[in-house]
Amino acid sequence: RNTLLWTDRDCSTTTEGNTIIRCVCNHMSVYSLLMSLHEAHTKDIRLIILTKVGLSTSVVCFSITLGVFVYLFKEMKADVAVTHISLCGSLLISHLIFLLGIDATNNKLLCKAVAASLQYFLLTAQFSMMFEGIQLLSVIYFPFRTKSNWKFYLPIIFG
Repeated sequence: RNTLLWTDRDCSTTTEGNTIIRCVCNHMSVYSLLMSLHEAHTKDIRLIILTKVGLSTSVVCFSITLGVFVYLFKEMKADVAVTHISLCGSLLISHLIFLLGIDATNNKLLCKAVAASLQYFLLTAQFSMMFEGIQLLSVIYFPFRTKSNWKFYLPIIFG
């Protein structure tokens, strides 16, 4: 029996007036956390500490990695260095935004700004990874190509 499917077994609907229909179920499913009416584990101090320590460690490691890539920029091929720097920079900034803005849910405008910034920088990280794949493919298929395309990549990555 596959337990990862949405099921209506042990569920019923109740109506309240003409406009409200409520689904009531006596089982847990994969959507139970999403549909929870209560805050789930948001006040657990262990999870808060683990999140902040993990994010802080990531920020330190991304900073070191970014510093190494910037330091070795001249020795690396320009395309590879630029995409590595943009990927590390995007991930560093997104982790910083999440770390600093994780508790910004009380202010609606600040919460929207944090969410939009996270979305943007995670999207730039995805585009950086896409261009790293394109670079890898071009190195395999065109090994003697000397023309650099990083000036073409950056406007697309950072849109």
